[in-house]
Amino acid sequence: MKILSSLLWMRVTHALVIALAASLAHAQPIVPAEPGAFLMFLCQASDNSAAPHAPAYYQELFDPANPDMLDAYFKEMSFGKVSVKGSRVFGWFRLNVNSADLKARSNPTRHLTLAECIDAGVASLKAQGTPVDPSQWAGTIAIINVETDAGSVGNGIVGNAGEVIAFFQHEMIHAMGLNRHTHNLPDNAADDHVWGAPIQDVYNDPWDIMSFNRGQRSYQPPGGTHGFAGPTLNMAYRSLLNWVPAGRIANNLVTSDRGRKITTYNLIPVSEPQRPGTMAVVVALPGDVRYLVEYHRSTGYDRAVVRNEVVVREWRADQDTYLVRQTNGHIGYFAGEAPFIDTKNSLSITVQSMGSNGDTATVSVNTRLNKRQECQAQCRRTRDQCISDSRLPGHKRVQQCVREYAECLRGCSNLIDP
Repeated sequence: MKILSSLLWMRVTHALVIALAASLAHAQPIVPAEPGAFLMFLCQASDNSAAPHAPAYYQELFDPANPDMLDAYFKEMSFGKVSVKGSRVFGWFRLNVNSADLKARSNPTRHLTLAECIDAGVASLKAQGTPVDPSQWAGTIAIINVETDAGSVGNGIVGNAGEVIAFFQHEMIHAMGLNRHTHNLPDNAADDHVWGAPIQDVYNDPWDIMSFNRGQRSYQPPGGTHGFAGPTLNMAYRSLLNWVPAGRIANNLVTSDRGRKITTYNLIPVSEPQRPGTMAVVVALPGDVRYLVEYHRSTGYDRAVVRNEVVVREWRADQDTYLVRQTNGHIGYFAGEAPFIDTKNSLSITVQSMGSNGDTATVSVNTRLNKRQECQAQCRRTRDQCISDSRLPGHKRVQQCVREYAECLRGCSNLIDP
């Protein structure tokens, strides 16, 4: 009897070992199909089991066949360098934190929500025999079924259940490495912009996705299931992400007064990267003064733009862009209207014309000095040459040069600006 019992136990144990081995052999880890793919976990508060949408609803956001969803957007913004195709959605998973605590969280504690949702998702999938390692994915998105603070955390994102497409476009750009926002500048002179003025508002650049939810020119895709989308990402930020191919941004670099000139550019809209040509001009002037010039047309992800306009932004040393607004109520510049002027930095930007159907904008960038400024520049060159002259003793040479420089400048003051 004891021998039969032992044999039976051995057979049962052997069968369990075989079943366990078979189970482990069939446990297939979930891995990203594309290097840019994101992982999305849907999580519920401990005291709320509501599932606002099925996982398939969120999976639609990554549909590569839908031109209004995320994969098409990032392919276009990155000139084909980034695809989020193959992103996966899993859930719903129960958290160990209640609705009240989730609602009370803010930006400094947002990372806790992300970590808790990731832990819940990873543990549940592992128990189901489908392990996943979030570190192998381009980023992780945690969607919470109750109200909580939303936004990016490193290469992760926390979102509420009803976030719109533009939210994901904005926050995923942060998660991809762009820690920048767009700003709004009040124009501080009727006809003459002053570089470096204090900002009027963080965000509120209608032409840029990095001003999400603050008056940006977004559009409603057909059907409207996932809310509004767009607009485009400006070319300065695309270049910071290393997305811009050579030849798409023209650099107008002025390193000395002798290098100043008038240059004309034909710009194609930033919403039409499928067309060849220049999409932006960066005007760099002495003193870390840098302007970004773009043409926005009511097409593609900019289809909500009210009128086709050339937009000027300061691109400061902090790498943020600052939208220049006109005092006449307009933001962008249009053919036949007054040009953008920064007299202090000897810059004017004029929209000469737009194509018959608005397909291009011809823009003239003038960095030449006026007559008085040219005279003053010549005085500086003469002074520098005088000081370098070794035929006079040092102190006498400097004194003489300073006197001559002052006299030269007085002569310039009599000139009338053109």
